[in-house]
Amino acid sequence: MKVLKFWATWCAPCRILKTTLNSFDACPMEEINVDDDPEKKGETYSIRALPTLVLVNDAGEELWRKTGVITKAELDSIVKQHK
Repeated sequence: MKVLKFWATWCAPCRILKTTLNSFDACPMEEINVDDDPEKKGETYSIRALPTLVLVNDAGEELWRKTGVITKAELDSIVKQHK
C-alpha cells in the first residue's frame, strides 16, 4: 500500500500539504509532479485538481482519494482503516 501525492510547484495548497505531511510515515508516499509526469495525471489517475492524494494497494488498485489539503492525523486514520 502507498499514497500517491499529485502536486505542482505552482500550487499553493500543494506547498501547504507538503509542510503538513512532512513527517507522514504510516506508509510509503510517492510524489508525482503533474508537470513532469502528465501521463499519470491524466490517463492513469484522471487528476483534475491539486493537490490530490490517492491511496492504492499493492496491486495498484485505488482504495481512497482526496483532493485538497488534509491533516497528517486524517491521513494516518485513512491508512489505518485500509490496512
